[in-house]
Amino acid sequence: MHGKFNYPVFILRMIIEAVFLVLGIVVLILGPDHWSANHDLSGVVGMTVAFAVLLFFVNAKFIRPIWTERFGIRIEPDSLIITDHLLFKRRVLRGNDIKGFSLSEYPLRGMKVKSILLYLSNGEKIELPQFLFFNFKNLAPSLQENGITFLGEEPYIWKWVDSRVYKFDK
Repeated sequence: MHGKFNYPVFILRMIIEAVFLVLGIVVLILGPDHWSANHDLSGVVGMTVAFAVLLFFVNAKFIRPIWTERFGIRIEPDSLIITDHLLFKRRVLRGNDIKGFSLSEYPLRGMKVKSILLYLSNGEKIELPQFLFFNFKNLAPSLQENGITFLGEEPYIWKWVDSRVYKFDK
């Protein structure tokens, strides 16, 4: 079974991030000159540093999901083929490479997003969120039909500013 990847959503997320980044850099370049008309040097430096820190955190908030939610999947009888749509790489995972998978939900702008988490034997996790697949409902049953262990459902528990606790990480 081939997970039908939602390219429009993935590309739109990257375009929005690029626009925010470019606008932020333009403000960082042009802002100090504009601000210096009304403020002394310490005010301009303070506003520039504050804006740079804000720009960093806002962009990190957008870049993290693009980085972690970039994988497509094809389920074969004896393997999983994971496609990295950001780095344009493919990985073939065999049964001994995969510990199992879990189902999770996490909040996103007032709604719940379902997600499949693949746990690999090397400790790596691959997240497959619902909004990046047109046929998401078929993925979990297909994984189980092909012998991938269903570890269970896990709640989304915040660990830090932008990370989570993984229930089956042990």
